[in-house]
Amino acid sequence: RFRGRKWAYNVQVESRSDRVHEVEFNLDALRRVGIPICSTEPVFPLAAAEKEKIWNWIESKQWQRSFRVALNPCGSWPAKRWPLVKFAELGQELIKKYDAHLILLWGPGERKIVQQLSNLINSKSVWVHPPTTLVEQAALMRYSHLFIGNDSGPMHIAAAVGTPTVGIFGPTNAKLQGPYGKGNRAVAKWEIPCLGCNRLVCPLMDCMNYLEVEDVMKVVDEVVQSLSPGIKEEGIH
Repeated sequence: RFRGRKWAYNVQVESRSDRVHEVEFNLDALRRVGIPICSTEPVFPLAAAEKEKIWNWIESKQWQRSFRVALNPCGSWPAKRWPLVKFAELGQELIKKYDAHLILLWGPGERKIVQQLSNLINSKSVWVHPPTTLVEQAALMRYSHLFIGNDSGPMHIAAAVGTPTVGIFGPTNAKLQGPYGKGNRAVAKWEIPCLGCNRLVCPLMDCMNYLEVEDVMKVVDEVVQSLSPGIKEEGIH
């Protein structure tokens, strides 16, 4: 449907869409018309009211000094969703290894998914938060020490609010669409030949089914060890 669209513009930009992250690809348009790029770090401003509300929630749970990890098992494409049973195993491992307190993120139509995940993890260290606005959810991620989730809008927002982010990838291209920003990581079953196929649904789901909890934990461990000295294997107390 976009065939011939280049004739509608008098300034054209050489496409690097298959070679660089999409953030850089989009910034190429600004560079082409002479607009300087001062910083490429993502930013998501948060108002004081949203931050205060979310911090009050955290205080009400007495999680102020806990190692808080935001998990997002949801995703707009069925093919982008890592199996819930593996998310549950990951959550249990995070609780066991880091004494983590897990915040299960959800949006419209996703409450049932996170409730099912909470039941699978079966721990008092799991919180299915109340309904939020998008900005309030961003504040939840800002007050998390780590985000782990499928390729999704919340994954990019987590990176934008400055939370160390681990994105789980399959049908989308992690090198082009992964969580942008210093220290953020993508994890995938890199040897799967059809990785990055961009299929919305898949009868096989090899890229997700063969991605093991150990694969994700390996990256998570590396990210946690790069955090501040107070965040070690025993968690934050």
